[in-house]
Amino acid sequence: MNNDKPVEVKKYSALEYLSRHAECISKILESEPFFAIVLTSCGIELMGKSISNCPSWSQDGQSEIDYNKVIVQCPAFKKYKAWKLEGFNLYDGLRCTPVHELSTIPQIVLMNKGDSYKDDTTNVLYVSATDYFDAFNKAVEDLRKDKKRGKKTVPPDSKSYIKVATEGDRSITGTGINDQWIFK
Repeated sequence: MNNDKPVEVKKYSALEYLSRHAECISKILESEPFFAIVLTSCGIELMGKSISNCPSWSQDGQSEIDYNKVIVQCPAFKKYKAWKLEGFNLYDGLRCTPVHELSTIPQIVLMNKGDSYKDDTTNVLYVSATDYFDAFNKAVEDLRKDKKRGKKTVPPDSKSYIKVATEGDRSITGTGINDQWIFK
């Protein structure tokens, strides 16, 4: 491999990348449900960033706002929104703790399959990897439908996009609006 040659970079709109992200999660859902939850949470946050008004993908203090924006605004997350409104910290329990600590909080128990539900006797949420992913995948599908209908909920293609280098061990992902990026 010649390292002096620029790496081929493919540019995706946020919606295209979210669709690819959902496809990747669906492939690991059966064999690695915990990691599917981690990746679903990251996808939810990315979706929130793509539809937010912030000019930067990495705005300090914005991650929780972006994640919660999707939970509250996307119809696919209706029951998750209800739980958030009941006081459950879904951002901490389904996004931060799994992503940063590979665990969860005591108020949330993770399951492989089935429907997510709240046990009213213990006030514990039981979140299914398949149910959580299905809600995310539906939210991505809803954005695709919104785009076809010309709705404003869809991230504009002119907003930030995701670049993915496509060459083996030199692959890298970046975000930005700078067409001059070259990865070596």
